Amino acid sequence: MDFAVVYISELRSGPAGHISYRKVAWAMYEAVAQKHPALAKYLRVTDVREPVDLLKR
Repeated sequence: MDFAVVYISELRSGPAGHISYRKVAWAMYEAVAQKHPALAKYLRVTDVREPVDLLKR
């Protein structure tokens, strides 16, 4: 597993990020989760399907 994938998926999936690259970061996480499910549970990603409070963003 490439550490760039971990870095990008953790950093760019947060609610402060723009939705366009949040979706890409989430897709990267899902790809890792499919291939390495035991390792994916340690990634700290934010689910982009959950609503974001724009006032707290």
